[in-house]
Amino acid sequence: MADNENIVRIQTNFTAGEFDPLLRARVDLDQYKAAAKTLTNVICLPQGAVERRPGLQYIDTIPAATNPQDGVRLQSFEFSTEQQYVFLFVSNRLYIYKLGELVTNINGSGNDYLDLSSTGIASSNLSELYFLQSADVLIILQQNIEPVQITRGASHSSWTVSNISFEYIPKYAFTVTTAAGSTFASHTHLTPSGIENTIRLTNKPTNGIFSDPESTYVNQYINVEPYGRIRIVKKISNDELEGFVEIPLASTEDIPVADWEFESGYEDVWSSSRGWPRSGTFHEGRLFFGGSKSRPATVWGSVVSDFFNFNPGQQLPDEAVEATLDTDEVNAINSIVSNRDLLVFTSGGEFFVPQGSLDPIEPTNIIFKVTTRTGSKALKPISTENATYFIQKQGNQLIEYVFQDTDVNYRSQNFSLFSSHLVDNPVDITHVNPTSTSRPHTIVLVNQDGTIAAYPFIRYQQVISPSLWTTEGLFKTACTDFDEIYVVVKRTINGSDVYHLEKFDFDFTTDAATQFFGATLPGTTSVTGLNYLEGETIDVVRDDLALQQKTVSSGGITIDVAPTEYVEVGIPYTPIIETLPVETRLPNGNVQGFLKRITEVNLILNSTQSIKVDTEEVSFRNLEDLSLGTGIEFYTGIKTVQPLNGFTEESTLTITQTKPLFFTLLGIEYKVSI
Repeated sequence: MADNENIVRIQTNFTAGEFDPLLRARVDLDQYKAAAKTLTNVICLPQGAVERRPGLQYIDTIPAATNPQDGVRLQSFEFSTEQQYVFLFVSNRLYIYKLGELVTNINGSGNDYLDLSSTGIASSNLSELYFLQSADVLIILQQNIEPVQITRGASHSSWTVSNISFEYIPKYAFTVTTAAGSTFASHTHLTPSGIENTIRLTNKPTNGIFSDPESTYVNQYINVEPYGRIRIVKKISNDELEGFVEIPLASTEDIPVADWEFESGYEDVWSSSRGWPRSGTFHEGRLFFGGSKSRPATVWGSVVSDFFNFNPGQQLPDEAVEATLDTDEVNAINSIVSNRDLLVFTSGGEFFVPQGSLDPIEPTNIIFKVTTRTGSKALKPISTENATYFIQKQGNQLIEYVFQDTDVNYRSQNFSLFSSHLVDNPVDITHVNPTSTSRPHTIVLVNQDGTIAAYPFIRYQQVISPSLWTTEGLFKTACTDFDEIYVVVKRTINGSDVYHLEKFDFDFTTDAATQFFGATLPGTTSVTGLNYLEGETIDVVRDDLALQQKTVSSGGITIDVAPTEYVEVGIPYTPIIETLPVETRLPNGNVQGFLKRITEVNLILNSTQSIKVDTEEVSFRNLEDLSLGTGIEFYTGIKTVQPLNGFTEESTLTITQTKPLFFTLLGIEYKVSI
């Protein structure tokens, strides 16, 4: 090879997102050409471009008196397509926001919150709450509290909260007791009126052997030898019981006292002493619960269209169903999801209820089929595009669970395979539906370290473009209100920890930000109303012009001139794009070990106001425009930067911004000397 070889390489897209450092040597992968070493505070578009992530609009500060440091949780609530809310749970209270505005004077009480102190929902269990919604009712589950329902009334400020009143709770014998028929009477027998379905058992001769209160017998069992099992449903008299036959009798002949026994000990499977359901979903007209504190591997389904009635009755097709995951290992149910089938996610594996295209789930046909043994973390999965996404139980992988027609079975695959380093034991997960061709499905993971791993994807084109979002603070929880992501952020403001409710907004380029425009536009150079940022050094954008940073004092700042269109103020954040080391093939092989120098870069840009390559700030204004004090116009085209660095083995580019303005990078063309 000659002393120097000059080549040109172009990166046409960033659709593979940020690459796991463990893949550094995998230059053989097609994704290597579409990935980056670092993608922080940017978002990858499905067309291949990468742009500044949306800023965070400030919504509200959570009152310190509610002790948000002990726990906080967000949940969306969709009353209708035009009436959507964000619920903020904290310290026995529920704050309700509509379109980013706090709903006040709840139920005419004078309080700006709904009191939850009677429900058992507290700071200590907020992270374990499991939510499901039916029409205007939000159901909240947690294994140590009686299920709660929150219902919207006739107006935005009319809400009720109560524990669910079940019409019938399933029974289970945690401690079984049996008594031989002879303990009731030594010389008597039972006469059955039939051998199956609902029958009556009559004591003969009549001597009142069933004289105890009805509650002693109902939901207990009569077992018959050689076979037969009857669940008692009613006491007719002291000598007659009505029951449902679960195991058919041999005949209607009299049953001698020596051939039957009374089995008791059956009690409500959910109670204050036994615990309550852990997860739930609506599927095929039933409310299903998955797992409870005392029965962690059992699934219960309600009577069809009677959601709070779990009476098994006569096991008719529309009556309640119940089944337990009987496997060779513990499978505590963490989530239950309605998708193509009824899906059950446990600590030890993934299950589903097989159904034919026309076969609904019924008491007599519910069975579970194990598919994969990945195991899930106790976070409610996300379902979209016929796939379900969950966090692996160790908390370091995002798993896609999808039905494969070729296998006629479900398959778990590592959705975050090329970027699992971004997944750090998530504490919350939410999902944004696509709103345009440039805003695809996006899964948002709130990591335990306070960062966000964002996964935009187009499943059918196998495009997965993850990046990492950070802020000056820690993300704690997130939810999606249609197409908007709300977050709670812990920040340190003026030396004190505060908790903000904020919202990602593509019109913003700063965090904890406020925009003034229209009726709120300042008529002078004084910008006020910034008490929540007191003492902070903030970015300022006036009419598309980035001004010098300011420090908030007495709730305000002073800018250069009065704005004419808008002014935005907020906490800075920095987008960073670092390319993977240059890799190309020469006639005699790869160039990983050679010294390389990038001599020129052509940035292919769209609607960009500011961008920086390594130490070079790219100019977007002519000399005659510099003193005008007007906004920077959006630029589309190619900007050339040269030279950039010396010869190194790991020759990369770092593209960033020093100004809180917009950029969209479509691709990069390198000229490299080797």
